[in-house]
Amino acid sequence: MLNRNHAPFVTILLPFYNHKKYLKKAIESVRGQTYPNWELIILNDGSIDSIDDNIRSLINNDKRIIYKGFNLNKGKGKILNFGLRIAKGSYILELDSDDWLHPRALSNFVEHLNKVDPSIGVIYSDYKVVKRTKDGTSYHLIKGKPFVDRIHWVKNFFVPIPRFYRKQALLDVGGWVTNYPSDGRLYEDIATILKLLGKYRISYLNKQTIYVRKHGNNITHLNRYAWKPIYKYLLAKALKEWKEPYLVYVNKKGKVAIKEGNYKNSNLPLISIVIYFQNHAKYLSYFMQSLVHQNYSNFELIFIDDHSSDASMAIIKSYLNKYQLKHRVFNLSSVKSKKEIMEQVLNVAKGKYLMVLSPKELLNPEALEVLMFKTEAELRKGKKIICTYGSLRSFKIFPSFKFMRSLRSYPPRPCLYKTEDLIKMGDWVLNSLINKKYQNNKILLAHLLKKGDFLYIPKNLSMELRERARNKEM
Repeated sequence: MLNRNHAPFVTILLPFYNHKKYLKKAIESVRGQTYPNWELIILNDGSIDSIDDNIRSLINNDKRIIYKGFNLNKGKGKILNFGLRIAKGSYILELDSDDWLHPRALSNFVEHLNKVDPSIGVIYSDYKVVKRTKDGTSYHLIKGKPFVDRIHWVKNFFVPIPRFYRKQALLDVGGWVTNYPSDGRLYEDIATILKLLGKYRISYLNKQTIYVRKHGNNITHLNRYAWKPIYKYLLAKALKEWKEPYLVYVNKKGKVAIKEGNYKNSNLPLISIVIYFQNHAKYLSYFMQSLVHQNYSNFELIFIDDHSSDASMAIIKSYLNKYQLKHRVFNLSSVKSKKEIMEQVLNVAKGKYLMVLSPKELLNPEALEVLMFKTEAELRKGKKIICTYGSLRSFKIFPSFKFMRSLRSYPPRPCLYKTEDLIKMGDWVLNSLINKKYQNNKILLAHLLKKGDFLYIPKNLSMELRERARNKEM
């Protein structure tokens, strides 16, 4: 039993958004802890429904509870970081509003973390899943999986629940991660664990500490189709930061997995990637990350700046300098016509293959690898392939990140072309690919189909970010 006078102070962060019907049970489970030294910070992320009098009474009558409300929905990652900044505890527990704690949860966590090595930044435990069924309420115990190191965890992936952090470990990695496509609204837990594993280790507590409620309105359930592309994006980034020699791919079971190897062999075909942008600063950081984390690294970048007045070029230059990427930059303000710049682009493109991308289109880590090797395999069979393409997933962002649909896009994208084929057809082809106007694309596709076959790869190789019309400032 821990001595109250020597027990470390613990901060519980409880973010919620429109889950007020579950909130009371979560708060009461904290107040019912056998561990004495804690504070609870409740973070209302711009909920539409207001908290009722019973909950307000619980908050007002307990000085250990702090309530912070936000007028606008900022996303879970950002409000957790706000809570981290005002937290007084040396340990931090993240508690979702629809879950509740076992009475000895804090005692068990603190006792365990006090025993382990300081290199342990976060611990997790067993938990019980609670579901409503037609026969009543079911409880199912989920046992945690101890793992040796971060690669062992990635190969045997599971979500650590719950997460009890050393505050200093979170501060060392900049808090909860929000600088990825969902803006900290989805899978901020996995993004943060991957970041922590660059400096710290994770430990398993072989005890049940929490009850996890499963229902139809769980954020992860509503956005479950976003999981695979986002996780691939985050994992590829982490592997590069860890300097681990692994590549991300999707195995035969449809699971995100890793394999050893790299594609830095200079004998492999070069891919020229053309990026047209005009005031795309809010997307370019995500876009550039998706390029530098590609499994296949033998590519060059050709940027076309159409009179951008925001920070687009500054963001691009920061990535070009940091990763020493092969590149060329063209500015439409320095030429008389688009025709002239398209001719220049085709003249300087050194790649055997060419792609045209928008900054709103983020490639999955295996995209270039899959497109290039599939094309090469078909060409060796003597087939005339004019375009190799896959599927993309489309998402809405700002303020909420929501799966829209998976589609075979029109025109096909992401699409890999043979550069010599485009040169033979002339600069109007590249101009059509960049402008993406319906009539242009219709003519272009008809023309391309006369020149060769389209090879479709039934895999989601990219994700397109779409901005909502309202709340753009977020």
